Amino acid sequence: MIRDFELWNNTLGEASRIEELRGLRVGIEAANYLQHRILNHPHAKEPLVTALGGIPLGFRPHIEQDLKKFADFGIEPFFVFSGLDITKQDNPFRQRQEGAQANEQAWALYDSHEATKSVLKFGQSRRRSAPICMVW
Repeated sequence: MIRDFELWNNTLGEASRIEELRGLRVGIEAANYLQHRILNHPHAKEPLVTALGGIPLGFRPHIEQDLKKFADFGIEPFFVFSGLDITKQDNPFRQRQEGAQANEQAWALYDSHEATKSVLKFGQSRRRSAPICMVW
């Protein structure tokens, strides 16, 4: 996410009708949009996603609904991706590595016929994934 984006954006927040944006191109900070609008949506919280691979089943339709709303109002969304922060000193893959370890433990539980514990552990591995952070 763009450094201090939320702090800066919160000072500019304004609520108005979406019709006011008709015919415009709207810039959307992609990581913030994904984190707040998509990943925090109940349909994105599927504990077995990490076991099965891919994206949550509700992920694509949710984004397509948002894109349709933009199209219905003649708004062209322009998603901005901030890239990697090369100034960070910590391991950028730490959270993913922790998620992989939780995944490994979940499969071990599954192999031990502990299905309920396995599903819970798969859910934990998803929560440990790095946050890929538009305030809607």
